[in-house]
Amino acid sequence: MPCYPAFALLIGSGMSAGGPGYKWSARAAGTLAILAAFACAIILWLTRDIVASGDIAGALREGVSTLSLGQTGNLTLKSFAWLRIPLGIALCAFLVGAAGAWWNARRYAVTSLALMMLILFIAARMAMIKLNPYFSSRLLAESLNSSPPGQLIVDEQYYYFSSVFFYANRRALLLNGRVMNLEYGSYAPGAPTIFIGDRDLPALWAKPERQYLVASNSAIQRLKTLVGNGNIHIIRTSGGKILITNQALVGSRKLTDTEHESNEN
Repeated sequence: MPCYPAFALLIGSGMSAGGPGYKWSARAAGTLAILAAFACAIILWLTRDIVASGDIAGALREGVSTLSLGQTGNLTLKSFAWLRIPLGIALCAFLVGAAGAWWNARRYAVTSLALMMLILFIAARMAMIKLNPYFSSRLLAESLNSSPPGQLIVDEQYYYFSSVFFYANRRALLLNGRVMNLEYGSYAPGAPTIFIGDRDLPALWAKPERQYLVASNSAIQRLKTLVGNGNIHIIRTSGGKILITNQALVGSRKLTDTEHESNEN
C-alpha cells in the first residue's frame, strides 16, 4: 500500500506533461490496467471454491521478509480467498482506468486513471484490515492488558512483536532475542538484563508468580518441550501468534497433548 501514492504521482506527473506522446502514454497505462484486471479475474476464478474460515494467517507462508512490500511474498493463492472483496473492487478499479484510457484517451484518461487510483486506495485499505491480525499484535496486547498482572516474556526478535510493547506499554524479557540490531549492545556493561535463553524459561515458568509469553504458532512444539503441555494455558491466538500463561485464567484453555498449532479464534 505505501507504493500506491507514488504510482499515482508518477502517472499524474507523466500525464500533466502533455505533448504528442500523451495519448500513447495514457493507453500504455490503460493496457497495464487491463492486464492487472485480467490477473485479478484469474485469481478470483481460481479461489472460487476455497472456503475462507478462521484466520488468514493460516493460509500465508512463514515470514519471508520483514519489509512491508516484501510481505507480499508471504501471500499464497489460498490466502486470496480472504481477500475476495478487495480484489473484486481492485478489478473494477482497473476496468474503470482502462476504459477511460482507451475509449477517449485525450478527454477521459486523467479522470478515469485518477478514479482508478482512488478506488485502489479503498481496496488496499480493506485488504489491510483483513491482514491486520497478521501484521499487528494489538489483539494479543489487549488480552494481555485485560489479564491479571504478571511478567511478560516475548519469544525471539523484538521487531516481530513490537506492537505488543506499544499497545501493552510494558517492559518484557526477550527469549532468544539477541538478534539483529539488539545484539550489538546486549553484551555492553550496564545493558538491561532482559535477554534470556531456552534454558532459563523452565525455571521462570515454574515460579509461583504469573508469567505471560507471546510467541508465534510455529514455536508451540518447542515451548511444549521446554515447559510441558500441562503448564501452558492459551489466552488468545491471532494472526499466527499466541499469548499463553503458566497459570489458568478464566477463559483460557490448556494446550492439549496432541496440539501442535493452536487453532485461530
